[in-house]
Amino acid sequence: MLYYRSIWLFIGWLLVLFIWVMSLIPVPEQLNIEINHFDKIEHTLAYFLLMAWFSQLYYSKSVRLFYVVGFILMGVVIEILQGVGEIRMFDPFDMLANSFGVLLAWLFIKGSWSEIFVYIESRFIR
Repeated sequence: MLYYRSIWLFIGWLLVLFIWVMSLIPVPEQLNIEINHFDKIEHTLAYFLLMAWFSQLYYSKSVRLFYVVGFILMGVVIEILQGVGEIRMFDPFDMLANSFGVLLAWLFIKGSWSEIFVYIESRFIR
C-alpha cells in the first residue's frame, strides 16, 4: 500500500499537464529539428511513462482500462488541436506512437512491475 499515494497522484497529474502544455505551445525554430522521426520515440516514451505512472496507483483492471482509453483519446485530441491551431503540425503517426506507448505500458506493467512506487517508498522514503 502506498503511504504517499496523494503525492504520487499529484505528480502524475502534473505529468499530464506537462504533456498538454508541451504539445500545444509553439516550438522555437531552432528546436524544430526532426531527426529520422526521433519524435515518435519521444511520443512513445512520454505516453508509456504516463500509463506506467498511473498503473502504479490503480491496480483494478477496469480503472487501468479507463486510463488506457483516456490517454489514447488524450493523444488523439492533442494531435487534432495541433492541426486546428496551426501552431504545431498534425501528424497521425504521433497518434499511433502515443497509443503504442500507452498500450505497451498497459501490457508491461503487470505483476511485480506494478509495485515500483511501493518499493521506492519502502526502500528509500520511509
